[in-house]
Amino acid sequence: MFYGTGINEYQVDGKIKSTHAEINASNSLKYSKKKRKKKINFCVFTTNKHKGNKLITSRPCYNCLFNSFNKCLKKGYLIQRYYYFDDNNELKYYSTSQIKEMLERREVFY
Repeated sequence: MFYGTGINEYQVDGKIKSTHAEINASNSLKYSKKKRKKKINFCVFTTNKHKGNKLITSRPCYNCLFNSFNKCLKKGYLIQRYYYFDDNNELKYYSTSQIKEMLERREVFY
């Protein structure tokens, strides 16, 4: 089941700022009315530009991880696993505890 989706938005006419897909997806989530946080898996997939037939590196930057994690919390969701493709095109994930640890250390990924 999908709770939200997002795509990159680029500033082309000066009206909106560029937005990464992770932020766009977390903004598209509806608020959960349950008292207990709903556990979700957050998946980030990036394809090659021209054909879209190949998955490429999609590791989140610090700002995307920080903002999407916190936005999900505010809306009543807890990211249980944050999936991405690494530089070797292998599917990896960060667990909730890993995300919290990286955010506390302000770890930069690139």
